[in-house]
Amino acid sequence: MGSFVLGGVTFGNLFKKPATKMYPVVAPTYTAMTKGSIVNDIEACSLCSICAKKCPSLAINVDKPGKTWEIDPFACIQCYTCVRACPKDCLTMLAQYTAPSTTKEYKTLVKTGGDDEKAVAAAE
Repeated sequence: MGSFVLGGVTFGNLFKKPATKMYPVVAPTYTAMTKGSIVNDIEACSLCSICAKKCPSLAINVDKPGKTWEIDPFACIQCYTCVRACPKDCLTMLAQYTAPSTTKEYKTLVKTGGDDEKAVAAAE
């Protein structure tokens, strides 16, 4: 009896559309809440380090004196906590997955410009 059922399922699948997609040929469609990689608009960032304090995996490092914001994409668990905690709304999560990599690299952003340089320019 079991072989008849298996044969019926196999025969039925011959005339249906495939359940999988041809990935390299057909690009995947991402939903609005797909958790991908974190992007920071560093010029809008105040380097308050709230995102680093809220990050459960400690993937974010903020150096306020050095004006750098750094994330370890391999440690990030895409929990969306840093995006929700950001008071300036400069963190966003892309709706696509992080590209695979063979080397572990930190994504470091350096803030250029800002209030300190404006104050120096005004003093001169």
